[in-house]
Amino acid sequence: MSQTSKLFEFQFSGREKEQETLGSLLDNALKSQGGLAFITGAPGVGKTSLAMTTWEKGKLERFECLRAKCSVGRNFVAYSVWVDCLRQLTAQMSVQTFFDMCGPSSKQIMKLLPELNASRRGIASSGTSTKLKPPA
Repeated sequence: MSQTSKLFEFQFSGREKEQETLGSLLDNALKSQGGLAFITGAPGVGKTSLAMTTWEKGKLERFECLRAKCSVGRNFVAYSVWVDCLRQLTAQMSVQTFFDMCGPSSKQIMKLLPELNASRRGIASSGTSTKLKPPA
C-alpha cells in the first residue's frame, strides 16, 4: 500500500501492519481508549516516515500531536521523551490549566519539570495565568 503525504513531501509505502496498528490506536483514542506505541528499529528502516504518516493522520483527525525523539548513548537523560512532551503541552496552555488537567499527578510532574514549581508559586502569589516556553 502506497500513501502520499499531504503535509510532508514524501511517498510512503510498506509497513502496512505497523500502519494498521497505529491507525487502530488513533481510532481507539477517539473512543477515549488511549494507548501508547513505541516505534523502534535500526537506522534507515522507515521509523520517521511511519511516525510522520501517523502524525499526519492524527492532525487531520484533529488530535493534539506531540513529538519527541529518544537519544541513545551518553547523552541519554531519563524520562527525556516525557519531559519533551510535557514541555510542549505547557507551552500551549496556561500553567494553571495544565495543573488542573493533571490533577493529583501534578506533584509528580513537577519533579520532572522543576520550572513549573516557580510558575506555580507565581500563579499563587499574583493570581495571573502564565504560559511556559520550552527551554531553548
